[in-house]
Amino acid sequence: MNHIKPFKSFTFTNEKLVLSDYYLTPDEIINYITEITPHESDVPDYYFSLVKKSGKKFHKKQLKISELLNNDISLKEYVEHGEERYGDSSDSYHEPEDTDLEHPIVVFDGFVIDGYNRTLKKYHMGEEYIDAYVSI
Repeated sequence: MNHIKPFKSFTFTNEKLVLSDYYLTPDEIINYITEITPHESDVPDYYFSLVKKSGKKFHKKQLKISELLNNDISLKEYVEHGEERYGDSSDSYHEPEDTDLEHPIVVFDGFVIDGYNRTLKKYHMGEEYIDAYVSI
């Protein structure tokens, strides 16, 4: 994990980018991810246990997609290769609808743990920023 920069290296200090003064607890973030995930088998249980153990809260912000890609190697590879997490040959395929794209992604300790497809779609749509719940 030496290739990962600390999250604070790509946070924004410009207050207008803060979307909310409200913080979500670990349980609330887990419920949020579970509610927006189309299939139960796609829920990242491993990350849920890390989030719960950490006790960290999550703050809603706008993050620059290019900075996310530069700091999360797995996400960058995913986006650059145009992968789809949910292949269209599977019954679990779920093409994000416009309303799905408005759900904030979830960033925990500098890693995107939920929202690879939303980031991919927004990047290819030419969007510069994406809403995110970010661990603090």
